Amino acid sequence: MQISTYFYKFISNFTDRKTPTMNFTKYVLPVVVGSAAGMLLIKMGELGLGKIYTLPVVTDLNNLEPLKAAILALPTSAFLLLLGNYVFASLVSGIASTLVIKGTSSIPAIISGSILTIGAIANLMRIPHPLWFSIANLIIYIPFAWLGYVALRKKQIINA
Repeated sequence: MQISTYFYKFISNFTDRKTPTMNFTKYVLPVVVGSAAGMLLIKMGELGLGKIYTLPVVTDLNNLEPLKAAILALPTSAFLLLLGNYVFASLVSGIASTLVIKGTSSIPAIISGSILTIGAIANLMRIPHPLWFSIANLIIYIPFAWLGYVALRKKQIINA
């Protein structure tokens, strides 16, 4: 027997449907694609903003005080651009999830937005930001990922 046959039999023991790929493409793949798309856009946006608003290079990871002070000294426009990047990334995350699942459910988009929110929590715990930015940052991911789903559903771009 081939390895793929063994894998198929192994996976089919844990699924309640006849084909395990159906569960993978319905539940896992849309979340992975949506989350990866969002994270990639967030990283690209942060790198782009880093070219506009330069921060000190941190060589000692045990002493983040210079970085913290520099972040808190950034102008409000930097944080607004960063929030715009996060909104765009979460919207694209929801769109990507919806495209993979062909518009049949909003759940992958919401889970993708939740994963981006967890990443934001980790970032906010490590590096301090202004309070208004932290609050706005935590509430944007899930709603905008869901709006990415709604944008495709309402326009009926996807034929299920």
